Amino acid sequence: PCHAGVAPTANATEIKKAYFQQARRLHPDKNPNNPEAKERFQLLGEAYQVLSSEDLRAKYDARGKAALSDTNLLDSATFFAMIFGSEAFEQFVGELQLATLMQQEGEDVTPAFLEHKQLKREISCALALVAMLEPYVARREDEFKAAAHAKAAELSVSAFGQALLLVISGVYAAKAEQYLGFQSMRDLGARGHVAAWNQKLHIGHTRVRAARSMLRAFLASRQAQRDDPDTLDPANAGTAHVLRSSPPRAPKGKGKAGLAACAPG
Repeated sequence: PCHAGVAPTANATEIKKAYFQQARRLHPDKNPNNPEAKERFQLLGEAYQVLSSEDLRAKYDARGKAALSDTNLLDSATFFAMIFGSEAFEQFVGELQLATLMQQEGEDVTPAFLEHKQLKREISCALALVAMLEPYVARREDEFKAAAHAKAAELSVSAFGQALLLVISGVYAAKAEQYLGFQSMRDLGARGHVAAWNQKLHIGHTRVRAARSMLRAFLASRQAQRDDPDTLDPANAGTAHVLRSSPPRAPKGKGKAGLAACAPG
């Protein structure tokens, strides 16, 4: 069987780090034409949701897979996006700080290191934006518009894609408006201050919209589980194989079982 690279005695930090590393490698955004990777990504997410929950682990360790028959687990892509954001948007927002911290968890992370990572993140986003705007600057507007529409269509189908598009595009537009406004000598930069105030209002509205979108995705995932009870049925051999590799529960403080059968060896 394949494992996520952690020992059965791995602690919560090691399990979490292993999940993040394997999930990034198997994520559908990185394996668009690989159904095997997609299936293993789904199983990995389900296994981690169980192993990372004290209640679900206790149920599983006590009564096996059947104990989870009334448990609605999130779709793995939705679960990953809720925690780390969508990798499809990294060229526009960079690697989120939570993802950075997850990779470094258990190590000594200094403020200087985080500052360096943030600078790299900003430079990466700036270079991606320059490349995207190059056709427009070169007066090839039709080419620019076609590429922008195609990219938006591609991003919109990812987890929380439409909500993230709305939020990120709004931030970019607001920051551009602020920059241009502060550079204007005609009104002594007043336009920039107005744009900054409008951005604060926009952030408040988009946070509400994003929260609603996540709630709708969560409810849709739960409904899908109800409509397809086989998802958590013991006969579902794939997920059962992932969870079956979890050994009996260790005494508290002695570590947890490793993620099992989640990724290629």
